[in-house]
Amino acid sequence: MRTVLVTGGTGTTGRRVAAFLRARGVAVRTASRHPVAGDDQHVIFDCEEPRSFRDYLLDASTTN
Repeated sequence: MRTVLVTGGTGTTGRRVAAFLRARGVAVRTASRHPVAGDDQHVIFDCEEPRSFRDYLLDASTTN
């Protein structure tokens, strides 16, 4: 199954994009600088912190 990585997934637009894709059965992983309690498909991503890139890209087949 393909996984779409939605950057800024906790923001106004990213949250809507993720919900839109999930409603259509698409596997979605969200990424942002802030943790999301209870969301096991969310990863911390900070473009100024290269160590966060591995988890950010792991198993993602598409990014936005």
